[in-house]
Amino acid sequence: MKKINMAGGLLLLLIVVVSACSDMNDLHDIYLRDGEITYVGRIDSIKSFGGRDRALIQYWITDPRVKNLHIFWNQKRDSIVVPVPAHDPVDSLEVIIGDGNGVITEGDHTFFFYSHDDRGHRSIVFESLISVYGDRYQASLINRPVSSTELNENSDLVINWGGSISSDEIGILISYLDNNDSPIESFIASEALTNPVIFDNINVTQPISYRTMFVPGESAIDTFYTEVAESIKVTLIDNIALNKNTIVSDMLNSNYHGGNAVDGVISSDSRWVSTPSGSHWIEVDLGQPYPIRSFQTYNGSGNAPNMAIKNFMFQVNIDGEWATVVEVSDNTNHSYGATLEEVTTDKVRLFVPDYPDNQVRLFELEVYSIITLN
Repeated sequence: MKKINMAGGLLLLLIVVVSACSDMNDLHDIYLRDGEITYVGRIDSIKSFGGRDRALIQYWITDPRVKNLHIFWNQKRDSIVVPVPAHDPVDSLEVIIGDGNGVITEGDHTFFFYSHDDRGHRSIVFESLISVYGDRYQASLINRPVSSTELNENSDLVINWGGSISSDEIGILISYLDNNDSPIESFIASEALTNPVIFDNINVTQPISYRTMFVPGESAIDTFYTEVAESIKVTLIDNIALNKNTIVSDMLNSNYHGGNAVDGVISSDSRWVSTPSGSHWIEVDLGQPYPIRSFQTYNGSGNAPNMAIKNFMFQVNIDGEWATVVEVSDNTNHSYGATLEEVTTDKVRLFVPDYPDNQVRLFELEVYSIITLN
């Protein structure tokens, strides 16, 4: 009776083992029904560089059997096939997607890469997230502002820039005419814009424009530009009386005419000298209305006290009438200047009333206005 039980147990164990093996074979049969699957090597690694509606992909693949690369994006609704040439395994290969071989919309995209050999075998998938830029990014860009402009003592244009708007900014592209009216286009990196930028050969009377440049992220392949900014306004303080037409009340002789007082030369040989007595005046026609901010006189000869203009008035023409804006008495300075409450006029006059020893010896009369060019 004991032997019969042991035999039955062995038979039951054999049935269980055979059944288990049969089930395992059934699982393998699913994959072996069409033969054994052969995979080729997939991409080893990639570097991706987004751009404007396109992307540059740099990839490495070492399996020499790979003949082409099938790339999917847009949730695998879009794809291209790229031939893989024979190459040294340590060398990278490149493909640009979006330049006539596919459309990539702006945004973050997951790309799927499958490598294939020439016998119909493919690799397992390689995935990579790539950012692509377009009109939305473009619309977000703002020009770096100009803080101020000025002309220095060498008549160089000095531009002070405002702060950067974005960390993607790389600089500006500025366009202008030089002093020979030749067109110049110059790139200035963002790092340099933190300090005043000096242009020593620029025609400030002609338009000066610029665009700000951006590269999104650290690895984008395209540079984005803002719209061209309105012409940079150049503000300068200028002697608007220089070489303008003059009328004088009188002069000692023809060598000392009124034009000498506005020729930019401060010299005893270039003066307006009046007759010894009576009231005297010199009128300067500015040619057009200007906002007057200040004036400066240089007068006399040597250091003799009676050579300074003791009493005088600085006048402006308003609606055909002379209005006194500065009146000076008991002056002993050979050089006298004053800042005015801003007044707009096209003519100015230095008027010296009649008093003893009032002969005028005027080297130069300078009249200053703040002028905005462009």
